[in-house]
Amino acid sequence: MGLLSALTRGAGKNIARREAQQVMVRLADLPERAVDADKVRRYGDMLWGSEPPPILVARQPGGAWQILDGHHRAATWRASNRMEIPAIDVSERVRW
Repeated sequence: MGLLSALTRGAGKNIARREAQQVMVRLADLPERAVDADKVRRYGDMLWGSEPPPILVARQPGGAWQILDGHHRAATWRASNRMEIPAIDVSERVRW
């Protein structure tokens, strides 16, 4: 079962049962981490024909965004000079 499926079903003791919402998140507000450059290039090719699925994010205590799934997609959008990325905000489902 994928992370999104687990969150959607409310599985696990650290997950609250609430609705997730799709949002646009400023890339400047997301953390960066080392990623596989070849995978980022392949994802970049995808941007020409279609839009990749949204990333999965949650706000940590204090308000900072954390990427739960989609680090390569976020890096691809940064490389293409985009300002925002579609994301599914599951903040209300995650307990830190």
